[in-house]
Amino acid sequence: MANNGLEALQIITTSTFARDAPPGAKEFDVCLLDIEMPIMDGITACHRLRELEQSGHIITHVPIIAVTANARQEQIDRMLQEGFDDVLTKPFRVPNLLSTVETLLRKNVQKD
Repeated sequence: MANNGLEALQIITTSTFARDAPPGAKEFDVCLLDIEMPIMDGITACHRLRELEQSGHIITHVPIIAVTANARQEQIDRMLQEGFDDVLTKPFRVPNLLSTVETLLRKNVQKD
């Protein structure tokens, strides 16, 4: 759990997603980023994570789900264009979250 986008970046860059992950690094399957966070918003954090993937600092694709109250189709399309893998609109129920995560992870397994 991170309080803002900068903390989320720090967590991911020290996880098993990172090339230089420390021994015993935390392992994650997916990253949920709220679009509106203090210090660094979700879109900026997503862009930075994708840049780290391109540079090789992150060694595998990080599945990122945007979490947002912006539920219009053009807003959802924008999140996908910004680099998110999927979008979960608020308010959501846990079954919706689980379904979104499962679908995304299934897609990533098929890519490998």
